[in-house]
Parts: sequence; C-alpha cells; structure tokens
Amino acid sequence: MSLFDRNDSDLLDEAVHQVADEPIDPREVEAAAARVWARLSQEGAASSTAPALEAAAPAAGSLHGCDDFRSLIPAFVRGELSPARALLVEDHTRSCVPCRRALREAREGKAAQTLIPRKAANSNAKVVWMGLAAVLAIALGFGLVMLVQDRMAGGAKMARIDSVEGTLYRVAGDSSRMIRPGETIDEGEEVRTAKGSTALVRMADGSLIEMSERAGFSLDASRKGNTIQLERGRIIVRAAKQHDRHLFVATRDAQVSVVGTIFAVNSGTKGSRVSVIQGEVHVQQGTKLAVLHPGDQVTTHTSVERVPVKDEVAWSRNAKEYDQLLAELTALGKEIDARVARPGLRYSTRLLDLAPAGTTIWIALPNLSKSLAETQKILDEKISESPSLAQWWTGVLRSTDSEQKFHEMIEKLGALGTNLGDEVAVAMDPGENDKCQPVLLAEVTNEASFRATVQQELSGSGHADKVVFVDDPATAPASGDAMLLWIHNGLMVASPSGDELRKVAAAVNGGANPFKSSAFYGRIAQDYQVGAGWLFAADLHTLIAKGEAAKTPEDQQTAEKLGILDLDQFIIDRREVDGRAETRAALTFDQARRGIASWLAAPAPMGSLSFFSPDANFVSAFVVKSPVSILDEMLSIKPELAQELADAQAKHGFDLRNDLVAPLGGEMAMGVDGPLLPTPSWKLVAEVYDTARLQQTFQKAVGQIDAELRANGKPGLQITSQTAGGRTYYSIVSGDGASHASYLFEDGYMIAGPSVALLEQAIQLRSSGVTLATTAKFRDLLGPDGQVNVSALVYTNIAPIAQSASKVLPSAPAKGGHPNGAAQLGKMLAGQGPTLYYAYAEPDRIVFAGSNQNPLGLNLGTLASFGGMLGAAHQGQEDAAH
Repeated sequence: MSLFDRNDSDLLDEAVHQVADEPIDPREVEAAAARVWARLSQEGAASSTAPALEAAAPAAGSLHGCDDFRSLIPAFVRGELSPARALLVEDHTRSCVPCRRALREAREGKAAQTLIPRKAANSNAKVVWMGLAAVLAIALGFGLVMLVQDRMAGGAKMARIDSVEGTLYRVAGDSSRMIRPGETIDEGEEVRTAKGSTALVRMADGSLIEMSERAGFSLDASRKGNTIQLERGRIIVRAAKQHDRHLFVATRDAQVSVVGTIFAVNSGTKGSRVSVIQGEVHVQQGTKLAVLHPGDQVTTHTSVERVPVKDEVAWSRNAKEYDQLLAELTALGKEIDARVARPGLRYSTRLLDLAPAGTTIWIALPNLSKSLAETQKILDEKISESPSLAQWWTGVLRSTDSEQKFHEMIEKLGALGTNLGDEVAVAMDPGENDKCQPVLLAEVTNEASFRATVQQELSGSGHADKVVFVDDPATAPASGDAMLLWIHNGLMVASPSGDELRKVAAAVNGGANPFKSSAFYGRIAQDYQVGAGWLFAADLHTLIAKGEAAKTPEDQQTAEKLGILDLDQFIIDRREVDGRAETRAALTFDQARRGIASWLAAPAPMGSLSFFSPDANFVSAFVVKSPVSILDEMLSIKPELAQELADAQAKHGFDLRNDLVAPLGGEMAMGVDGPLLPTPSWKLVAEVYDTARLQQTFQKAVGQIDAELRANGKPGLQITSQTAGGRTYYSIVSGDGASHASYLFEDGYMIAGPSVALLEQAIQLRSSGVTLATTAKFRDLLGPDGQVNVSALVYTNIAPIAQSASKVLPSAPAKGGHPNGAAQLGKMLAGQGPTLYYAYAEPDRIVFAGSNQNPLGLNLGTLASFGGMLGAAHQGQEDAAH
C-alpha cells in the first residue's frame, strides 16, 4: 500500500500533534500536577526507592511536555516509577500518539533515542553547531527511514469488523459512532463494545480478536509487528503466524508477545490477567518476564486472583472449542493410562542372581515395549477421530516419513518385547584401562518366537554379521566385534565377551556365583524388596579402590582425609506412583560421614526460602555445619593453605577465618528470581550471626580494592548506603557510577542482589507471607516421609527451560508445511510445572529425592518423548542436508 493512501491517518496524527503541542500556561500544569501528587502522595510514599530511582527525572511539578514525559518512559517500563508518576505517564500516553509509540518501542526493546533538554545551554562555538548539525542530519535520515518502514509495516486499514452481536462503537475524542460488520479500523482508532455486546475483528495479518462486552482497544503498527492497545475489558486473540514479526497486546501494566497462538487478556482497574489456550505467550511486566504455555495464567497484581482458564474464556462464542483444545490431550493421556497398564514395581528378580562376578554397575529397566505398542494403537484410533490430534501428532514427528518410521520402530519393539519378561538388565564392570564388557540379560517367554523375530530383523537390516547366535557358551570366542547372543532355559544373554557369557552360563547351570555374597548384591536386593522401578546402582567402594591404586601416596592421603574413600554405594530408583514419577537415590558410606560428606548438616528449617517469590526460576538452598569448622577442616587437609591465609592476613589486615567466615551461619540459598535479561535477577541469602563484623569486613575489603584500582588508573570502588522504610541498603558502586551489587541485613540474614529494587521486593514478599516455600506447587513436590525439613534442595521452574528450548528447537514449519509439533510439545510439557530435588543428610548416608508429573500421563508422555526425539533427529538430518 502506498504511503499516499494514508490521508485519514495523517490527518488524525496531525490533529493529535496540534492538540498536544498547544501552549499551556505552566502555572496550570504545575497546579494540576501538585493536586495529583497530593492525592497520591500517601501511596507514593510506600515506594521506598522512588526518590533515588527518579533522581535524574524531572521533578513532580515540572512535566512541561512530551520530552519530559518521554524521559520517564524507561523507568516506567522497568517498573521503577512511583505510583504517582506512573499514573501521569499512563494518562499522557493514552492521549498522545507519539508518546504512546515511544512507550511501545521502549517495551519492544528498541534503543532509546537521546533526549535533548528543552532548555539547553546556548553555545556560539561554530564547531559545536556544525557537530550538532551533522548529528541532526544523520538522526533525521535514520529517523526518516525508520518512519517510512513503520508506516509501510502498518497500513491505514489494519483490521475489518467480521461480526457484531449487539453494538460496537468507534470512539474518537468526545464523539462515538456505531460501526457495522464489513467496516475497517485504521491505525490509532479505538473500538469499543457496549454492555451485553461482543464482536469479532479480523486483522490484516489474519489474526482474529474476539471482544467481550465493554471491551475497547486500538491498533498500532511497527516493523516488529502489530500492537493491540487494550484499553479495558476482555479479549481473546487467535494470533496468525507472524513469521519474522510478533503480535503484541499492551495493557496499562503489561505487554504480551506472541508469534502464533490462542490466548486471552483481561484488563481492568485492579490489574490484568493473561491466560493461554494454545502455544506460547511471553508476558512482560516491568522487568519481570513470564513465559506461559497451554493452561497457564499470570496476573499483574496480587489483588487479581487466578481463575481456571476455561472459566476465563467461558464468555466466548468459541468457548467449547477452546475448552476442547485445553482438555483433549490431557484427557487422552488419562484415558491411555487407564486402558494401558504400566509395568508394575518388581519385588523379585532372577536376573540379579545371574550377574557375573565382579559386577560393579547394575542397570535394570521395566519392559516398556508392550505399553508403548498399545499406546500407539490407541493414539491411532483417536487421531482418526480428531483432526486436532492428527495435526498435533504429525507436528511432533515433523513429517509423514518420520511418522511411518516411528510406527515401524514401535511395531518391531513390540514384537521383540512381547517375547521378553518384565525386566531388562545390564551388568558391567569397567575393569582395567576402562575396558567395559557389558552383559545384557532378560527373561524370554517364547524362545523360538524371539529367535525368529531377531533373525528376521537382522536379515532385513543388513547387519546380520553383527550378531552371532551362540548355542554353547563354552565354545564362544573370548572377545570380538560381534555381539554374542545366547538363548537358553527361558533366558536371553548378550555380550561382546565370551568370558562374561560363560560366567552367566555357570550360574544358570547351578554353579556358585561369588557376586551373590557381595555387599553390593545385598544392597540391590534390598531395593527389590520394597519395589524396583528404573534402577541404577554403582559399587563406588570397589570402583574408587581401583582408581586409587594408580594414584600417588600423597593423593591417596588427601582422598582419605576428604572422606572420599568412605564412599560405599550409590543407588537411584525411579518409580511411577499414582501417575507421578518419583526418584529416590542413596549415597552410602562405610562409616559415619566425615570430610566433605560431613559438611552437609542434618535436615533443618530454611528461613532463607522466605525471600524467594512463588515465580522464582531457580533456587538452591542448603544447611551446613559451622562454616568455621569447615574452614578448619580444609586447613588440616591442606596445611599450605593455612600459610597462604596467614600471608594474606599480614598483607591485607583482616583475618579470613574470624572476620569473614565466623560471622556466617550455616544456611545459604541462591537463585534466579526474575528475568534473566538484560541483567540476571540473582539472589543470595546467607544466615549471618554477626552483621556488624561482616559489614566491617566488606568495607575494609572494598576499600583495599578501591585503592588498588585507583593506583592502576582505573575507576575505583566504594560502598554506598541509603535508608528506606527503616532499613539500610548497601550498594557496591564503581567510580563510573555503575552498581555491581546491593545487599542489606534483615532478621539474621544477608540478602544480596543486582539492585535495591529486587531486595525491596524480597522484603515485601517475606512480609506478605506469599513466598516460594508457602505455595502448594512447591509443597506438593515434597514426597511423603517421616522428615519435616530437608538438608538441601534444588528447585527449578519450567519457564526458563521452555524459553531455552524454544531457542534450540527449530520454530519453522517442518517439511510439507506441517506445524513444528516437537517444539510446541516440548514447551507445553515444560510449562506444566516445576521440579524439586532434595536431600536428607543422615549419619552414614545422604538420601536424595525428587518428584515431577507429566501432564500427558505416563504412557502418552513416554511415547511422545520418543516420537519427539525421532522427529528432531529427522529434522536435523534435513537441515544438515539443506
């Protein structure tokens, strides 16, 4: 569309500019600002950092025009303005098109333009004016290019009214006009539904906007994409594929970014609520970024409660369709789990008794072949009945070719697994020079059928020489390139080593098996007594002893002091219970824990978790025995370290042990609680017994660093402080004004982070009682046992994982135009909930546990995981060939 076709929009912009630039008596502006400031001063006082954060901005009574308002936009986007200033900026950008565009560009991450103060100092220097003229010419040229691109990206007619139930108005200033289906909406025009009315608006890019009653929005365009400026009410957006652009929805307190999905936005007086029906949605609120997936929801204020997504879209004329999109996969997963039995826990095993002598690693897995084949069969039935499921599954596998290969693979696996028992195991011993001769064992229910199936598969694959059937292990070669396969007496044994095969054969024929008398065997047998799932076990005592034999006496002595030689066994067991995957592991010692292993303290309360929000991305917390005792133990292990510390004390004037370590308690937590970009929102919370002494140490250390930096001609370093709300906040600031970190002491803890604003948020969270540790999603991940506390934990929210996966997995459609379901599935699975792993330190062992739940259920989730891997591999091959 030509730029000359934009007469209506140009006239509208010109009219707005004339109104905005009309001279106003400064006294009237100052009086109005003073009234607003007085009305909101009580609320503004609650923002304790506002004075410091707005120091460089115009004073409350000196907002004379657009330049002053635009200077506040960066702080407004970061959420750093006081409520009073924020309200003024919101009100101005609603009525000023250029400032609204500047606000949108700031939210989209465009580089901020340099603002020239209205009252710049005059200079008669010719060279200065020539420089300014050159800069102005470049800026005008660049700005003209950007303006033309923005204009071409938008187009005057941005949308068309598809249908209206009730009344829809076009609102402009003090007038409104009813509009009907078929009419168009220009950029910047606001449309609004009346009470009891709904409307469907189709944008030029194909996106569909469904409006509820009393909803109003306008449309803006830029190179990065179109923006729906939601003034109020509820809308549901079915976003079309945006290719290299994005579709944005901006409310007064958040911005939503998508590339092709279905989601709902509800904007009201108390705040906004964003809900996702399909795909992935990014919600930016100040400096906080939330990544949402199907069924997820986020609100911008604590007073706005979360509601079920199906209730949030119940007003829509397409509510049934959206509800179906949300429920279909989940329902299918539950149905498959109800119809297809998962392999149960195994309470006994014949295979463990046959593991060859010297086994130091044991891996035992359930036979999943039958459940995978049955799951695929049910999925095929449902796909034939549901186009949406068919589209999803084709997207997971990327192409019809991959879909066919996957079906063949599942069929072959099912044919092989049908003739096997309920467990497949691998026994191995790395041996000398890391030579590993694994032994694969499984019970066989039908030897003739199994042999025929294997032979048929080998003949069709062209790798028949890679597997050699052995009738008598006594005649098998000691080693070779082929896999030796022995089928006998209801058993299948495979190994590249004839010697290992003969060891198993001797046990099968009733000979004594030395492995059964080992402590490692006894520990694994205990796990089967309580039910084994996906089992991994390692005889660390034997493995470490083999490695230590090759080390020097000095290294062996160090390992002994560290307690490494006390390691006995390590066992991991993943069990499926009530649709949830639970993982437990035990690291055992042959005596009471000492050395490094003793540093982790027994389970204890963790008050540090109260400084992390329910939306934290990553949190790691632990309790240790006295930090001073840990340091003393390190010094006893490495005596030369003590001399180094003594030299450092003489040089710098402070004692590491007494000045830095002694003031610390035994609890610490660290994590990321907020956006990762542009600066990670890290937090460090440490228990402190002597805050005054620790602060003195910080001051002395920073002072010495400052002196060294300045001596080398570099900007120095100092600790500044500010008081707000009765608390003192410290910041480590370099000579160029950059803040490197901030911290404060609160209730026996030191809380550190990249900014004072993040620390204030942590304090407010703790005061409100709404923290990570109090949320149901966190507590539900703690398995039932006799413990009240834990010794250590690692909590991971799914949002950052999904965000990283979206960068790794290709987002473009697969070959043939099929949707890239693998990436979508990965994001959906990741977005359903966090994971938590925790540990209990006991006298002679450390027990680890963890829990997570797959929203697709166990069977469909497992099948989809295998399918996604095959689809990703196929796509990678195509990309490499391309």
